[in-house]
Amino acid sequence: MSWQEKVKNRLPNLIAGKFWWVKGNIFIDDLGLDELGLSNDLPELKVSAHIFTTATLNVLLLQVFQPELFSTIIWPGKGAKVVQKSLGLKGINIIAKRIGYENPYAEVTAFQAPKGEIVVIDDVIASGITALEVWRCGNLKRASLVAWIMQSPHDAALRCYEKIFVGLLVRGDNGQVPINSLSTFLERQEVLEDYAQRYARDASEFIEFFVWLKKEGVSRAT
Repeated sequence: MSWQEKVKNRLPNLIAGKFWWVKGNIFIDDLGLDELGLSNDLPELKVSAHIFTTATLNVLLLQVFQPELFSTIIWPGKGAKVVQKSLGLKGINIIAKRIGYENPYAEVTAFQAPKGEIVVIDDVIASGITALEVWRCGNLKRASLVAWIMQSPHDAALRCYEKIFVGLLVRGDNGQVPINSLSTFLERQEVLEDYAQRYARDASEFIEFFVWLKKEGVSRAT
């Protein structure tokens, strides 16, 4: 049985535009470096780097997801706001954030969703803990889940959602693939420094590039 078939058996409610076994790391260009002509200036990593623009991710997602079929969209956290602006859709924005790396957990503000066809949209589904906390805090009974990118799931916890629509489902040689929105490096210095030490061929050059972007006024598209 292929890894794609195992994923489908684990989550039969999953609909993915593309399955991809990734060699290297993924960046989501939510800074618009491509439009600024700076995407080729990103300092080199020790591994392959795959950069996705928000436009490309939208194309992949909209192959499998039809927003007009849903009456209410829930947008959890900062990453979701980037997707929201990129797609030009309205909805309910809630406070949600994932905390920690070794033993991560999610904090989500309680909210009340109206009746109707509900969908929760985020940029990335990694472990699924944020999506599960959104389900719990919203006391959802029936809803679908959407993301640009999803890590290959290790369990069936997200079966609580009626459907899961993702543009790109990824897996790496060691399981999860490092996925980072470029804006995170501007907003969280500790993440920038940790990533640079782990993956950059020249850590100082990598850090200096994002410090320069910040000084130039480049920011997340929200």
